[in-house]
Parts: sequence; structure tokens; C-alpha cells
Amino acid sequence: IGATQYGILVKSSQNALTQSYMRGSVYGAWLNPGGNFNTISLSTMIGDVDCGFQAVGVGSNTVTQSYMWGGSTGAYISGSTGTLISLSTMIGAGEAGLYILGADSNTVTQSYMWGAYEGATVYTGSDYNAISLSTMIGAGDAGLYTLGADFNTVTQSYMWGVYEGAGLDVGSDYNTISFSTMISDIV
Repeated sequence: IGATQYGILVKSSQNALTQSYMRGSVYGAWLNPGGNFNTISLSTMIGDVDCGFQAVGVGSNTVTQSYMWGGSTGAYISGSTGTLISLSTMIGAGEAGLYILGADSNTVTQSYMWGAYEGATVYTGSDYNAISLSTMIGAGDAGLYTLGADFNTVTQSYMWGVYEGAGLDVGSDYNTISFSTMISDIV
């Protein structure tokens, strides 16, 4: 348990964290440059102010069967590639369950994302990401929202939002949504 910013801060590679509880005043678990090929499983990550799990500028990390809660975002992936999140829950009390920014070729599968604003946000420069067999709930806007993000895929998933089940905004081209359900609450 982190009394300052981090439950755990990882800047090294090929580590395994399992059956653990990570809580920080800002971040539960933060993977920084150098933190590659790590695995977190069967664990809880809580960031009181910001993110439960944050991966910035790293590659090929795995989170499975875990719970991520953030005062802002459940899981935040920026400038990272090859992240795999599976069989997990991401809760964003202030913004999004999952927020991907400028990050390519990441995968989320068999997971639940809930955000006070959006369930999952795929933002500028995030390409070739995949979400499958998952649920995205946006309590304030959209289940899934993309902006300036190309060649992403969503399959066999459920998206529910107050205003839109899924919103593909300006500059979001060549994306594919298949075998999925999208529901808006406002008629």
C-alpha cells in the first residue's frame, strides 16, 4: 500500500505479481519505461485519485483476472504496445473504465469496463487495438468512444451509453465492430 503516489512502480522487466493488493494515493500500479514483459494476475489495483493501472511507454505486459479501480480511470494505456488485459474489471469513477491514448496493438478480452463518463475511450493515435468478448458501460456518455483512432476492432461485445452505445468521432477511420450490441439510453 503506497502512502504517497504508487501502490507499485515498475521500471524493470519480466516480473510477476500475483494475488496482491496495490493501492496508492494516485496510482495503484504504474508501469514506466523499462517495465516490459511483466505479468499481473489475480490482483487488485486502486488509485485513489487517478488510475488503478497505468502503462506508459512500455511493451508486452499482461494483466489477467484482476480488478482495477481509479478515481479517474480504471486502466490507462499510453504510448504502449502489446498490452493484454483479460478476464478483468476496470472501473473509472471519474472518467473511463479503459482509456487508450497514442497506443497501438493492445488487446482487451473477456473484461468489464465501467466509466462515469465512458466505458472505453480509444483516443488520438491509438491504432490496431482489439476489444473482444467484453462489456463497456458509459454512465455519462458512450459505452465506447473513439477519436482520431484507426484500424481498431471490437467483436462480440456489449456497449451501453447514456447518449450512444458506440461513438466513432472525427478521424476514426477503418475501424471494425462486429457481432456486437450497441445501446443508447436516451430516445
